[in-house]
Amino acid sequence: MALLERAEGPAAGSTTPPPPRVRFAVSHAVSTAVVTLHGVLDDRGGELLASLLRDVIDDVRTGVVVVDLRDVSGVELSAVEVFTAASGWARRKAIGFRLFGPPAALSDMLTETWLSGELDIVP
Repeated sequence: MALLERAEGPAAGSTTPPPPRVRFAVSHAVSTAVVTLHGVLDDRGGELLASLLRDVIDDVRTGVVVVDLRDVSGVELSAVEVFTAASGWARRKAIGFRLFGPPAALSDMLTETWLSGELDIVP
């Protein structure tokens, strides 16, 4: 299965955006927030994830954010930028930010685009 899948656009004449192809779950334990992703992270999902990560980082309970990527089946390159942006937001608030279990193709993408040097990635 290819990691870089293309999302299908809305039907012709449709004014509503297509539903996201990714789902999120957030859990808190002590000062750690775990954001688990399921599905394909496309542009729309990246926008939603950016908003979610801002809220999690701004939460007073959060000292570390872990993004669990083990159930991600596809990622569009443009959506990956949300991880570096969120890492920057967290760093400015002195909050740890880690990516956990990215699929091999996503790890390769991060390495090829030099983003892996800016992120804390746990295989």
